[in-house]
Amino acid sequence: VLEQRIASLEGGVAALAASSGHAAQTMAILTLCGAGDHIVSSSRLYGGT
Repeated sequence: VLEQRIASLEGGVAALAASSGHAAQTMAILTLCGAGDHIVSSSRLYGGT
């Protein structure tokens, strides 16, 4: 229900709710990546902001 209401308010067709910003970022990255893809990252990527 929450996701449907957010989508409606934003004029979208669907929405996805996440429990945290990190969860939202992970969902976005995993949606864009496919099997066998590589993710380049750094231990300094998250600066505590």
